[in-house]
Amino acid sequence: MKVLLVAVEGERSGRLQVMLESLSCTVSCQSTSEGVSKRLQDEGFDLLCCLSKGYDQNLLALCREMEQLVQPSRCDCVWLISASDDLQMADSLSIPNTAIFSRGEWQQLIAFVVRLQIRHKAMLSAKGTVLLVEDSMVTVYVVKSQLEAAGLTVHDFDTAEAAYEAFVKNDISLVVTDLMLLGDETGEDLIKKIRSDPNNQSIPIVVVSGDDDPERKLKLFQAGVSDFVSKPVLAEELKIRVCNLLRLESLQQECEALRAGVDALIDMDPLTGLANWRSLLANFTDFAQQYEKQGISILRLSVAEVSANDSSYITLFADTLLESMQSTYQAFYLGGGEFVVLTTLTSEAAECELTQIVQAITSRIAVQGKQYVIDGGVSVWLGGEQDQLDALYHRAKAASSPVI
Repeated sequence: MKVLLVAVEGERSGRLQVMLESLSCTVSCQSTSEGVSKRLQDEGFDLLCCLSKGYDQNLLALCREMEQLVQPSRCDCVWLISASDDLQMADSLSIPNTAIFSRGEWQQLIAFVVRLQIRHKAMLSAKGTVLLVEDSMVTVYVVKSQLEAAGLTVHDFDTAEAAYEAFVKNDISLVVTDLMLLGDETGEDLIKKIRSDPNNQSIPIVVVSGDDDPERKLKLFQAGVSDFVSKPVLAEELKIRVCNLLRLESLQQECEALRAGVDALIDMDPLTGLANWRSLLANFTDFAQQYEKQGISILRLSVAEVSANDSSYITLFADTLLESMQSTYQAFYLGGGEFVVLTTLTSEAAECELTQIVQAITSRIAVQGKQYVIDGGVSVWLGGEQDQLDALYHRAKAASSPVI
C-alpha cells in the first residue's frame, strides 16, 4: 500500500514512517501540504497520513478535498494530532473519510492501517486482471465474455511468448492457459517461466486442456498449477473456479496483512512507537550477519529518574533519536527511559555519535524547560558467536556514565 506522509508545523515523521514500513507500506514523505492534491492524483497513493502539533486549517481543507475526489484519485486519510485540545476540536468536526488519532495511539493506528490494507487487497482482487492464453478464437470469446461479466479484466494471447511478455509488464492476478499453443513454446513452458520467479509463487494458474492424461495432470500440479479444467470448456464453471481462486488468494493476503499487524503490535513499544526488546532479540542475528565484517556497536542511553508523568518527554527522546541517527541504525525502547541503538560504528566513532545524540536530546528538552541526566554507554561486537546480545548489552550498561 502506497502512503504519502505529510508532517507540518515541524512535526517529526521518523517513528511513524518506521511503523508504516514495518507493515510493508511504501512511504513517501514531505513537510508541507502544498502540492499534496496533485501528488495524490498523479502518483496513486492509497493513504494520506497527516501529522501536526495541532488543528491545522490547511490539513483540514486537504482532508475534506479528498472526500470530493472520485476513484482512483480518492484515498483514505489519517490525521495524527499532538495537542489534546486541538485533537478534540478536530475530532468534533467529523471529517469524512478521515480517521483522527493522538500521537500516542500507535496500536489503534496499526489496527486501522491493517484494516485498510485488507480492504485494499480485497478491492484489487475483485478487480483482478486475468491473462488468458488460448489459440482457439471460439474458446477465447466464450471464456473472455464470462470473465469480463464477473468484473475481471482479461488480456488474451495465442502464444506463450507474447503472453509471458504481457505477464512481466502487467499486474496479473491469475493465468488461464491451454497447453498446445501457436508459436514455439507450450503452455508448460509458460508455467515454468512464471514459477521460476520466487515472487510469482502465489499467482493462481489454471490449465485448460483436452489432454486428460492423469500422469500429465499430476506433473502439471507438481509444476505449480492451481487447477485443471478439461475441454470442452464450460465457461460458467471456469468463471466460478477463477473467482474462487482469486477469493482464496485475497484471503491469504488478508492473513498476511493481519500477521504483519500482529507482529508490529507485539514488537512495538506503545508509548514511543519504537521496537522493543523482543524485536531487538529477533533482529540482532540478521543485523549481525549483514554487518559482521564491519563489526557492530551498541549505544545505550538511559534517562535517570524518569516517571510515568514524563511520557511526553520520552516520546520527545524517541523523535530526536530517530532524527539524529543514520538510516542504517536501528533504535529500540526497552522501557523505563532506556534506549538501545544498533550501529556499525567503531568504538571511538560510537562514543562520538552517542555524545551528539545526547546533545541533540538535551538541547530540545531544555527549550521546554526540563532537565534530565542521561547516562550513556557503548560496547562493540567484532564477530563470532551471535548469541552474545545479552553480554553486549550488559557491557554497554556497565560502561554507562552521565554524558556531557
